[in-house]
Amino acid sequence: MKTLFCIVIAGILSLIGISLYAQSYKKEGNTFIQQPRNASRQPVKETPYKYSDTKGNVYTIYITASGTCFINKISKNSGKEYRYYLDAEISKEVAKAMGIEYKPKVKADK
Repeated sequence: MKTLFCIVIAGILSLIGISLYAQSYKKEGNTFIQQPRNASRQPVKETPYKYSDTKGNVYTIYITASGTCFINKISKNSGKEYRYYLDAEISKEVAKAMGIEYKPKVKADK
């Protein structure tokens, strides 16, 4: 009886897992085009503002839909581009100037 119960539970969980990883697509003519599952990042907008670091490098500031500002830096070790998020004060000021409401990220208590 326990084995039958375990088999049924395993079957149900596998069906749930399959539906979670199902791909979405749209059909255009005879072509099926795969759609991304989730937008992992918010859409960003380039601002007319610049950010200068202590080494004198000047970067363009980008802003997300929630008003958070960042710059794109390149890693010295891997050479990959990554986002360097700016302080809340800078984000608030740029968001206000761009007419975007700043929504601070709420950190969960541990």
